[in-house]
Amino acid sequence: MSFWVVIALLAVVAFFAFRLGIRRERARQSELDLEFSIESSVEEGGVDRPDNPKYNTWEEAMNRSVTDDLRFLIEYSDAAGVVTEREINPTMIKLTAHRPEVKIVAYCHLRGEEREFRSERILFAKNLKTGRQITDLGQYLRGKY
Repeated sequence: MSFWVVIALLAVVAFFAFRLGIRRERARQSELDLEFSIESSVEEGGVDRPDNPKYNTWEEAMNRSVTDDLRFLIEYSDAAGVVTEREINPTMIKLTAHRPEVKIVAYCHLRGEEREFRSERILFAKNLKTGRQITDLGQYLRGKY
């Protein structure tokens, strides 16, 4: 091989080794940042609290009570794909960590009992008090509570 080809190959190897080093350093820094944020969210006495001061515990932050008297007409698809129309009164929303999914606990007038509805299975939702159609009921309630 010629001298210049060897120099070019060494330059390419050095470039990629440098980039790999930068990536590893960024990954290490991200891990340190994560450790710091976890440590900083733990108060004295070892109590882990959510960043939002509105909630005292993670249980409160992830399971939020619906305090208003809301009533919705929904079209809901169960796991088998069967679609039913239901009137519901939400009482609580349950959030899932690191996922946009929202579970809605509500009194179902069709079944006459409290049921849990997965927001991604709600095909249609309409607020019966205002007549307004809601595009994503789970995210609507999440933003409100």
